[in-house]
Amino acid sequence: MEVAADAVDAWRSGLIARIADTPYLTFFPPSLDSGEEPELSPTHPFRLPEATAAPLSDHWPGDDRPLVYVTFGSVTANVPWAAPIYEVAVEAVATLPARVLLTTGHGVEDGAMVPPGPHVHIARWVPQADVLARASVVVCHGGSGTTLGALAAGVPLVIAPLFADQPANARRVAELGAGVEVGSRDQDALTTVIDPADLQRAITEVLSDPAPAAVARRVADEIGSLPSVDDAVAVITEAAGRALRAT
Repeated sequence: MEVAADAVDAWRSGLIARIADTPYLTFFPPSLDSGEEPELSPTHPFRLPEATAAPLSDHWPGDDRPLVYVTFGSVTANVPWAAPIYEVAVEAVATLPARVLLTTGHGVEDGAMVPPGPHVHIARWVPQADVLARASVVVCHGGSGTTLGALAAGVPLVIAPLFADQPANARRVAELGAGVEVGSRDQDALTTVIDPADLQRAITEVLSDPAPAAVARRVADEIGSLPSVDDAVAVITEAAGRALRAT
């Protein structure tokens, strides 16, 4: 709003103030508030409907080691300067003593990436709820969907932020203790430099330390206690009524 204020108020005086007074609806629980932005008031957090997890295909018969879920969303493979994160991830998990499921999104053809060992299975897409119900750690870029999904399932995170809101999400997860942030930010290129060895160390740390999982479970309880998104209808209706009365 700060960026748009002059243009918006020139179009209709006082509109920015009215927007600021309008209820904000969010899926982020209060604990994930970064505290960096001015407080949005009033803010109403809600929880998404819980997805039912289906059985996950067993790509590792006889292997009961922890499951590491690696995903960088649906568009990263199509972003040339971000796509190398997959090579970093494959190198990081090559000798990891765990089962690994790595999803690439639809920007990578099946078979284009070669698993570094039988403990790693690579697929373009797997229903997230199915994996999160069984994962011990999620490795991702900190997109809101994956971050919130993992925490709602009580799964700790290793985050290598790349763009958009991801650095802020990664920082807040690390501050809470629900996971670890990896990589150093290149402010000139607005990208993150990630070393495979650092990523592997972070995964190993979160797998071996029970503290991040305990924090993630607390956040899951917090999310589970939020009102259902169905309750947002009443908030929207009330706000619309106030707006109509004010005009």
